[in-house]
Amino acid sequence: MDNLRTLLSNSGNFQTLVGAANAEQARQHIYRTAVPQPLGAKRPYALITHQIEAGFRYDFTAGGAAWHTVNGGMLDLTIVRDTPSAYQSSEPDSEMDYVNTVDEILDDMLTLSGSDEYFHIRGLERLRGPIHSHQAEDASEGDYYQATYRVEWGMAE
Repeated sequence: MDNLRTLLSNSGNFQTLVGAANAEQARQHIYRTAVPQPLGAKRPYALITHQIEAGFRYDFTAGGAAWHTVNGGMLDLTIVRDTPSAYQSSEPDSEMDYVNTVDEILDDMLTLSGSDEYFHIRGLERLRGPIHSHQAEDASEGDYYQATYRVEWGMAE
């Protein structure tokens, strides 16, 4: 989880989204397993959670004196952000703005993946979203979007 948090916090587009001057400040907007309440006060933020069925994999292959290990797994990444006031009157425009913002963040992550100290992303899949806050929640929780992505990590086999 910390490796994905490091990768995400070094995304320049994520830093811009959360108003951070650097990766260390951006890390303050990335939560693991749960987001402290109240949620609305924390936006924008990212949440990283384990995959219960396939959270971690460790493969070991031995053949005499030679041996090889590969580890990897899957994590879920949810990115939540308020809808900018300029887009609140248009559902299609607000969704497109959210998708474009998140796509830029994901592009940053894929560019950094496997370089320097960053771990390898083997696959990226959108699981849910983008989901717009329900009208009933707008008054209490505000106008926001969120989407969840499955991040498969590890070295290629």
